[in-house]
Amino acid sequence: MNGLLSAAANGSSQGAAMPAQSQAMTAPTSTGPKASAEDQEILNTLIGQTADYLYNNLEDVKARLSVDDDPVDDIGGLIGLLLLQNNQSAKQAGKMIPPPVMFFAAMQLCEIVSEIAIKAGIINEQDEASITEDAFFHAMTTFGEQGGEQLSEQEKQAYSQMINTMVEMEQQHGGQ
Repeated sequence: MNGLLSAAANGSSQGAAMPAQSQAMTAPTSTGPKASAEDQEILNTLIGQTADYLYNNLEDVKARLSVDDDPVDDIGGLIGLLLLQNNQSAKQAGKMIPPPVMFFAAMQLCEIVSEIAIKAGIINEQDEASITEDAFFHAMTTFGEQGGEQLSEQEKQAYSQMINTMVEMEQQHGGQ
């Protein structure tokens, strides 16, 4: 993937989107490029379990990706809802998924779902980078809008700051 998401994750994840069980990922944090061991464990669990769900329900995922005939809305909407479910489950268990971890997981999950969409013939490889990037922003918007009551003010501010940073990076790179 050659888009902004790849640049944001560059150096912190290895290779293209693959089943999460076999991919080692290191989440960036708001204070530096490497995550704490606890954040890394949360990230790996979040991506691993969600990727397992996606791969174990491929027919349902493919059907969901063909709903609106708009892959950005379909991918972003699916990932946004999965993020909401994961966040709600964590909160019900008395835990919190740190915003940088959720943000990085959203990037990785959008890449995974885009790969599924390519293999299903829903999107083509030439459009993958831009679709994945736009789907990521759509996923984060869905997560923020529909999960607003689940998020503390501090979490909302952290997500807003990370999204604003991504938008600024995109503008500096001329939309590349």
